Amino acid sequence: GGIDFAAVSGANGGTLDVTGMGTGSAFTSDFTAVISGFTGTGGSQAASDEIKVVGAGSGDDVSWSQGVGGTGTLDVLSGGAVLESMTLDGPYQQYQFVLTNAGSVDDIFYNTTMACYLAGTRIVTADGEVAVEDLKIGDRLLTVSGALRPLKWIGRRAYSTRFARNNPDVRPIRFKAGSLADGVPARDLLVSPHHAMFLDGVLIPAKHLVNGATIVQEAPGDDIHYFHLELDSHDVLLAEGALSESFVDDDSRAMFQNAHEFRELYPGERQNEAVYCAPRVEDGFALDRVRRRLAERTGLAYPAATDFGMLLGAVERCDREGVSGWARNAAFPDAPVCLDVLVDGAFAGYAYAETERPHGGRGFAFRFASPLDPSRPHQIELRRSADGARLGRRQIPAAEAA
Repeated sequence: GGIDFAAVSGANGGTLDVTGMGTGSAFTSDFTAVISGFTGTGGSQAASDEIKVVGAGSGDDVSWSQGVGGTGTLDVLSGGAVLESMTLDGPYQQYQFVLTNAGSVDDIFYNTTMACYLAGTRIVTADGEVAVEDLKIGDRLLTVSGALRPLKWIGRRAYSTRFARNNPDVRPIRFKAGSLADGVPARDLLVSPHHAMFLDGVLIPAKHLVNGATIVQEAPGDDIHYFHLELDSHDVLLAEGALSESFVDDDSRAMFQNAHEFRELYPGERQNEAVYCAPRVEDGFALDRVRRRLAERTGLAYPAATDFGMLLGAVERCDREGVSGWARNAAFPDAPVCLDVLVDGAFAGYAYAETERPHGGRGFAFRFASPLDPSRPHQIELRRSADGARLGRRQIPAAEAA
């Protein structure tokens, strides 16, 4: 049957208790239902409705696996073994499933944005390379700038083989030794699919770099044990000699099984908006350029970009605040044009030429995240995101000293 959840939940979210489960035992019966009226589907845990599995043991876990057509499976596990499963017609958001014990939340399952290192990964510290599972809060980690920064918190998460088999979002991506550059990584590096690598000045989730040869997704095998490392702010660390990100809380801390430890260590700390140390890209020329370079390194063929015709347009204004102008694809003159903005060779963001102009073409205006440093010169370049065709390049000289 169906349940209209909106009729029983309040403005700040409600809870459906699934009862009949004792500690360490199975459900008394399977439960199948369409539950409508859920809130909190926009990607935030705040004020969202939940499905609560009550009566679990303190070592138990809950996981949601979305299937085809909306129907999915909610598993309750103990020590990695499935106690029982429920079939639910969804789709649901992962953070809407909560496992409780004696009235307190033990775990919230939230995996789609997980970014972690697999156990065994060696991280460069002030004392040399250390396996990620042996790190301790307060250890100083080497960052891309050369600075040593103290480790604030370590997040931990484990997945059973059974769950990972049907959920590619948690199976590790393997960067084989030397896949990124000569000697980089120094040995095989395994990270979660959404963990970002720092390449060509941008952060790229590992799953977008898979090429089937030197960068591959692991097949289901042993249980998966992940760790993520948090500093006072987002940064780039060295893992097996490769540059990859630290943890940033983008409303995903609750995905870790030891999230309560952070609250105990920092009881008065409030979550702020996630700030990344570099642009994060999942499409466009910045990604295409890296994928093409890695493919050429491996000797793999890389497909040619779609022919959009000649790129027409001009950069009309360029200063330390931003850049503006117009663009047009000759083969598709009425379509908007997506442009990559590069500052000193590093990706800075997308400019969208979408504003119609009276004399043809579409205008764009792009503001930098912060004004450029006036004490040194800068090179600004705009390229078509689809194929890297250059629209224009401008030089901004350093300001004269007063």
